[in-house]
Amino acid sequence: MINFRFHIVSLTAVFLAFAVGLVLGTSFLDDATERALKRSIERLDDDLNTSRERNAQLQGELDRMAEQDEKLDDELAQRMLAGTLTNVPVLVIAPDGLDGDPAQRVETALEQAGAQQVGTWELTDRLMLDDDGEVQDLATALEMQPDDVEALRASLARDLAGVLHNAIHTSEATASVTSGFLGEPPRIAALRDQGFIQYDLPDDYQPPEGEDSDVVLLPASGLRIVVVTGSTSSTCRTRCSRPPAPARTSPCCWPTSTAPS
Repeated sequence: MINFRFHIVSLTAVFLAFAVGLVLGTSFLDDATERALKRSIERLDDDLNTSRERNAQLQGELDRMAEQDEKLDDELAQRMLAGTLTNVPVLVIAPDGLDGDPAQRVETALEQAGAQQVGTWELTDRLMLDDDGEVQDLATALEMQPDDVEALRASLARDLAGVLHNAIHTSEATASVTSGFLGEPPRIAALRDQGFIQYDLPDDYQPPEGEDSDVVLLPASGLRIVVVTGSTSSTCRTRCSRPPAPARTSPCCWPTSTAPS
């Protein structure tokens, strides 16, 4: 007859064997899982290093292409623009705060063309007329009543067109900036006083004797215009213009004919 002590010993042996098997099995699975995770991490590291090398290679190619593009632009500009605007006065019109590549390209192109830069009209965001104060100030500058915003915009367009047309119109294709009377149009001065236009002058600008050094002076005739726009305006392009049609001119942009040759 089997006594109770034998049952106790048997059960203890069974549970001990179960515990030992569980521990050994768990250790084996942990080792296998760890090895699998390490292999996965190593593969990911290899893929990441490969991607980094590929990105570095592509970035190098982009840098080389950008450098070649810049050199090509310079070479073409020197061949195509050199002397095309010699002694021709040029006014740049651009939105206020436009910096970087577009503005630099325009400045470089004008220098290569031999143009005499009279300065830049920077159109400020006050021309948005999005508050009553701006409407009132524009009405003051234009000597109008502030009760019709669209009428103010139309009058501004006509006045700017008239000013530019008078400075552009000439029978001489290469009028010098020093020929004729230089001056600041009263309407433009009023717009500047009200903060709708700001002036930016070339670093080497030398005003005529007796004139202010911080004022953009327009010639009596022979002016050419470059309009520079940024991403905020997709309707205008950068171009050197002949006289615009006054009736169709807007403060932002106007139709232009063939650039002067």
